[in-house]
Amino acid sequence: MLNPISKGRALQVKIDRTRHVRTMVDALNVVQTKPYNVWMRRDHDYPLAWLKADDRTSITNMKRTHECVLSILAVNLGHAFTIMQGENWSPEGEARDLIRYHGLQHTSMSVGDILHDQEADKYWQCDGSGWVEVS
Repeated sequence: MLNPISKGRALQVKIDRTRHVRTMVDALNVVQTKPYNVWMRRDHDYPLAWLKADDRTSITNMKRTHECVLSILAVNLGHAFTIMQGENWSPEGEARDLIRYHGLQHTSMSVGDILHDQEADKYWQCDGSGWVEVS
């Protein structure tokens, strides 16, 4: 059992943590985010197929090659990529059913996956060294 002094200290720590979380949230609210749709590739051999120019993804064949999994808010493409790493958005396997439902096998965004910048209406495909616009 906590004595009154320890109890008061525990309450103070909780208040300080709450204040810190609020400060972090307020800071994030200042940063401009925008909506992205996350499209994950269905083809598990995709990096090999992507080497052939005629097999590259286009907006017209995207629905055949990719599955739109969810929408997120992010500052930019790099931030969206970080958000979509399995350890960040599904640290305890929360997304397992969603991934399985869409017939996919990977949880983390990787080469070949696509982000749709909804504000600019542009599609960006994750490449080995950055992003390539999909047309």
